[in-house]
Amino acid sequence: MHVDGAYSWFRASYPQLRTLVAIPALGYQRASRTDIASLSLKDEVPVLRELIGLLRRWKNRLRGG
Repeated sequence: MHVDGAYSWFRASYPQLRTLVAIPALGYQRASRTDIASLSLKDEVPVLRELIGLLRRWKNRLRGG
């Protein structure tokens, strides 16, 4: 189960517990190739993989990561 599913399950199982939200967000998920799912074509083809990796690094730098 992914973490989002675990959060949903926990909240449904324990409705008496308070849920808090942080605004603005305290963090974010960096752009990266998956390590838990099947790779898409863009991550399997060598030329595309390099280009997409460059774009992901660029995106992460723009977001401050």
